[in-house]
Amino acid sequence: MSSKVKTVIRYILSVVLALAIIVFLLANLAKTTILDKNYVLGKLDKTSYYVKLYGYIKENVKNYIPQSGFDESIIDGVITEEQVKKDTIKVITNIYNDINEKITAEEIKTKLSENIKKATSNMIITTEQQKSIDDFINHISNEYLTGIAHFDFESSIHSIIKKADKVVDFANKALLIVIAVDVIALLVISLNRFYKFFVFTGISCFSSGLFFLIANIFINSKINVQTITILNDAFSFTLRDILGEVLNTVKTNGLYLLISGIILIIVPNLIHNFFKYKNLR
Repeated sequence: MSSKVKTVIRYILSVVLALAIIVFLLANLAKTTILDKNYVLGKLDKTSYYVKLYGYIKENVKNYIPQSGFDESIIDGVITEEQVKKDTIKVITNIYNDINEKITAEEIKTKLSENIKKATSNMIITTEQQKSIDDFINHISNEYLTGIAHFDFESSIHSIIKKADKVVDFANKALLIVIAVDVIALLVISLNRFYKFFVFTGISCFSSGLFFLIANIFINSKINVQTITILNDAFSFTLRDILGEVLNTVKTNGLYLLISGIILIIVPNLIHNFFKYKNLR
């Protein structure tokens, strides 16, 4: 096999290796972030999601109080931060584990009914007034449920995540085989010039690293992550934090690969040329 043919094969193997590295790292990034329930729950804690969501729900609930004729104290103790956290975790667990544990507002209805009974203990409630009270209780409970369970299609989201998880698992295994075979092939074809194995591996690392850095710059130039707003401030803040971390991980991986690639390209060439030309001095 001529040296030109070997060089062409090395470049082909290098391109395949670069693509395999890119997809493998992206698949692993998805696996360890958005496809990982514990990662998501950790982010909710870190970004004070429960506190923010509790505040958001409470503010929305207060909008119904003036028309009800009650004082704001009527909702004291009705909705708690602990309950918001407990029910949010249920929603996340339903999505990732397909447990389908229903979120209800019965506890809220009971507490609110008790507060209203105390507030109206010295009053005679007419049928029409009772209907208004029942409507008020339903509005408050529905507002809570809307704030907690943003999605009415948890099973559909679970189905998407489950399929994505299977695809990622399969891709990781397949890509590890591709990378191993590619590296071995590159090693075999470079036995007579061993330094080229490192050089072409370096080209793969450099190329994949450059791809990640360009992708990071492109995405940041097109999308201002810190201005993304979806559903409410609590959800938006957490989403921004996750996207920001993903993009930073992409940039970090890109820098490591780029630097590794440069080292693998330059150092073996320097060593090869040193031994090649040292006897010519």
